[in-house]
Amino acid sequence: MSTWPFDGTAGGATLVGAPQWTAGHAGQALLLNGSGQYADTGRAVLPTTGNYTVAAWVRLDAAGAFRTVVSQDGATSSAFFLQYSGADKTFAMSFADRRALAPLTPVTGRWYHLAGVRDANAGHLSLYVDGVLARQIDACTADAATGPLVIGRARWGGAPVDYWAGAVDDVRAYDRALTAAQVKAWFQELSDELIRRRRRSGWCRCRRRRPRRCLRSGGSRRCTGGRRRRRR
Repeated sequence: MSTWPFDGTAGGATLVGAPQWTAGHAGQALLLNGSGQYADTGRAVLPTTGNYTVAAWVRLDAAGAFRTVVSQDGATSSAFFLQYSGADKTFAMSFADRRALAPLTPVTGRWYHLAGVRDANAGHLSLYVDGVLARQIDACTADAATGPLVIGRARWGGAPVDYWAGAVDDVRAYDRALTAAQVKAWFQELSDELIRRRRRSGWCRCRRRRPRRCLRSGGSRRCTGGRRRRRR
């Protein structure tokens, strides 16, 4: 597995176009402006004619156009595109000639977990959104790509395209096809880690996102913020 957590560092990738850092889904995230900014890992990470899984936490700040979160450069075009499809107005795991489309309209400014899976043995291309299978399509053949895996753009017709506009956090790539159960468990693990981080930073699991203060009671936290009810 290869990972780029983006917690204030590029994780070995080269940042192009001077992107900024912002609050992430957990910790920090890479903030991209949709115009020339991306992260280049400098190497071909995935065997694009075989089995692989690629995933990231994403926040889309501007819809409309095509926006690619993760891709891997081929000679003229990317072998795959984990993206927002401007033509279909939804998330997609795409090849050049087909797309596995999510049956939802993404809300800008909200965090989503996207995972794209290529299962060469079964001949499938799948997209998961927040740990749930959104769409699976047939994809018996795939393009070879020996260029670098890039985060925040794609390649089409020999030129860089589809720059991501928004934030990207915790990008991961596996050289195997994860099962639906594995993707769901992975998403739950990431969600649990977020809860642990928020607890350590003083957040509570209560109705208010940021209570005024938290008190430990019997090993758990209880919220004491907000206006108290007057006793009768």
